[in-house]
Amino acid sequence: MNDYIVFTIGGNYYALQVASIRRIVQVPSITPIPNSHPFVEGMMSYENKVSKVVNFRQMMALPPHEEEIAALFVRSKDDHIRWVKTLLQALEEDHAFTLTFDPHACQFGKWLDSYSTHDEKVLNVLKVLRPMHAKLHEKGKEIMAIRESNPKKAMEMFQSDIGSIFDFTSAKLDEMRAMSPSISGQMQKLLIYQRDEEYFGIKVDKIEDIVRLDPSMLKHLARHDNGSDFVELEGVVELSERLVNVIKSVSMPVKE
Repeated sequence: MNDYIVFTIGGNYYALQVASIRRIVQVPSITPIPNSHPFVEGMMSYENKVSKVVNFRQMMALPPHEEEIAALFVRSKDDHIRWVKTLLQALEEDHAFTLTFDPHACQFGKWLDSYSTHDEKVLNVLKVLRPMHAKLHEKGKEIMAIRESNPKKAMEMFQSDIGSIFDFTSAKLDEMRAMSPSISGQMQKLLIYQRDEEYFGIKVDKIEDIVRLDPSMLKHLARHDNGSDFVELEGVVELSERLVNVIKSVSMPVKE
């Protein structure tokens, strides 16, 4: 049995042996290295040593994490435009509202509940965005309750309140999108990896768990499915209804 750190990249799960990870840290300041391999993000100073940092997303041919975060805010804005339109349609056509009134149940609400930061600029936006987002959903619920006895008043409330609340929420989502690079940098983690003579940082999206695996649990992969040129996969394992790619080793990319 071996212990593994499970992490995510773009919604995919990977695992590395704990024995090969010296430390898990926040992503530090990274200095670009001219003419380095595209997978090498730069170099950093850690424990009085200078080491390179590789971007695991790029190794797996995925777009940058900051682009995914920016897309989250764009999608959240679009989702709430649809939410407002659906609410208006329910009022105009006198039928049930099919989306959620719970601010914690929509996709953006779930992300808000899971996200934390110490960045003052982001916190200042969140202090306004969180209650305004909740108010939008709660006001919709109030309007639909009033519609049962007074449809005219419900429509008046929609016209006087929903637009201004949504506009404010939308503006704060735009501010969050503008800060996507900073938010991404705070969310991602760095695995300080050491195997034999290799020592470098591996930038990943999120640490999910530490698990103990028996080699017999692994389903081995065909050779052509074996990761990238610099990531050797040992196999895959199913954990809690999710497939986890178990990594045998990671190599430092070298530009030819």
